[in-house]
Amino acid sequence: MKFRNSEKFWMLIAASFVVFIASCSPSTSPKAKKTPVNDTSTLAAGAHPHLGTSFTDSAYIRDSSLNIIASSGTTIVYTLVDTNFSIGGKSNVYEFTSTADTIYLHYEASGDISYYTRFGLGSFSVGSEWVTFPTQTQGTIPITSFSSPVLTDTIQITGSSKGQGIGSYQLGKVVLSAGRALMSADAYAVKLKTHSTAKVTIFFASGLDFFTGYAVNTSGNFGGVNLGGGVNRFLIDYDLK
Repeated sequence: MKFRNSEKFWMLIAASFVVFIASCSPSTSPKAKKTPVNDTSTLAAGAHPHLGTSFTDSAYIRDSSLNIIASSGTTIVYTLVDTNFSIGGKSNVYEFTSTADTIYLHYEASGDISYYTRFGLGSFSVGSEWVTFPTQTQGTIPITSFSSPVLTDTIQITGSSKGQGIGSYQLGKVVLSAGRALMSADAYAVKLKTHSTAKVTIFFASGLDFFTGYAVNTSGNFGGVNLGGGVNRFLIDYDLK
């Protein structure tokens, strides 16, 4: 299957790369870049990017009605600065930094990927956990359920991630195999009468060991405030080292 153009969304459940997360709705994928990319190489099977590798994303913010804010367009460059970082109980973590945020990835022996995810409700941080996306094995993996006190209540986080197929992503003249996976997570607090559901869809190219697209669709409310909204982010260039 070939992934097509996408809709992109912001989320309640924020990854370690908090604001600028790419997005694709469950039935679509990021737009392919029409102009040539700087690099046309890909990684050999089982290989990972080296220090200094960079990935360039395009990002736009969506409002609470999921309309793109044209003036919000920006470009983000992530650079690999560490391949042996330790965080959240994992070592050999790959750390990608940018002026916007930092991404922590762990490449699993199965071919799946895990990223260190920060969960929150509104402006309240709930905690961080590793979430594994079965982009290669295409199975279903539960999220480690946890809770955290917020104000006079306790926020509960539950969910799982599951594979949704392997297709292709075209970047200039480069065609990449891209695995798709969906994470569904619920955050709720009974006393605060708050509940939110986030559906996070990622597209991940094994030939780059990085995201080609990332989608979030959030619904719910916090104290009567709508938590919907979005950000559009997708890969437009890369430079493997």
